[in-house]
Amino acid sequence: MIKKHTAIILLIFAAIAIIHGFIIFLSANIFFSWLLVGFWVVFTVKVFQKRKEYNEYNSQKNTSFFILCPLGVGLFYNFWGYFTGLLGDNLFEDTLPYLYVSWWTLIFAFPYIIYGLIILRACFIKYDVIYIIRTRSLNARKFVIVYSILILIGILSYIISFNVIIYYFFIFVVRTYYYEFDIILLLFSLVLIYLFVRHALLGSARAVPEVSADFLARRRKRLEGITSAPIRTTPKRAPIPTPARVRTPRPTTPTPSRSAAPRARSTSTSKPSTSKPAAKRVSRPAATRQRAVAKPSYEKLMPKAGILSLEDFKCIFCFELPSIPADERRGIILCPNCRHPAHADEFKGWAQASPLCSRCDAPIPPSFLRNPKVIPIKTYLEVIKEYKRKG
Repeated sequence: MIKKHTAIILLIFAAIAIIHGFIIFLSANIFFSWLLVGFWVVFTVKVFQKRKEYNEYNSQKNTSFFILCPLGVGLFYNFWGYFTGLLGDNLFEDTLPYLYVSWWTLIFAFPYIIYGLIILRACFIKYDVIYIIRTRSLNARKFVIVYSILILIGILSYIISFNVIIYYFFIFVVRTYYYEFDIILLLFSLVLIYLFVRHALLGSARAVPEVSADFLARRRKRLEGITSAPIRTTPKRAPIPTPARVRTPRPTTPTPSRSAAPRARSTSTSKPSTSKPAAKRVSRPAATRQRAVAKPSYEKLMPKAGILSLEDFKCIFCFELPSIPADERRGIILCPNCRHPAHADEFKGWAQASPLCSRCDAPIPPSFLRNPKVIPIKTYLEVIKEYKRKG
């Protein structure tokens, strides 16, 4: 379902597109340009929301959303700059007519192209794995090498085909022709070639950093600047003092002997009446004993937080609650310190790059990294069910 604010933004820009594109200028290019501006605003809001969510969990941005979407949006809006009727005029038309750049490409394409290059560089030197598919991780270095080659081939094919079409149009129709070099596309291609040569051809795979005191100090210093809320722990309450009981002397009335009581019951009561109360006395303690055993086992699997919410049960890497059948073949691994959950495959991918918890930044014991305890999805769903039952 489309969220409310997304629908409002799209309706506003659709109304502007109809008025400006069809009623005033009768231009399909202006109409579609305003629609694309609306989609650009929606996507920008989504990017900021995703970045905030990932920063709160101190998680790497090695997912398909950050690797594929910003760069794809930037290249598409740069291409549309040749056809838009909004802010599409060449800024160098009078001074350098052989170069092309417009306000459209500077506003809507250039920021996401730069951000996409930053993410691609991180795939070369920072990330070990990336999550293109939710249930599967890929080697970041191998993926970005293939991805860079495909992008360069696509840009080269676009330049050749586009110029052949423009060339024949101008030669046979307008009788004049000159080529405009797209500055943004040219700079992007040069930087991408540099990254490919520097890190793919001349560089080597990133080694796992050594865990030293300096490394831990630098990481803690960096985490102090993150505005995420710390892990909440419930303070221990002081025991409430109970008033001392005042003993009252028992009345010294004669009581019947114990030996006479069973005889009186046996003569006055029947067998069915004695069996029912005995069954109740046995069943109640057994039920309460089962509940007392079940609660602590679930509590040991719940995240450490003063005020638990359903958000605390989401994976600290993909921010998704475990579900069946989507996660049926996956398991859950809990941090030994904060007990926040992570899918087993995502946890192992993170452990290859860092021995610290991505949530609480606590060192994870090497024995746990070598052989982590994997909790079945069905078991963890029971933990979430128990949390919901408590309200």
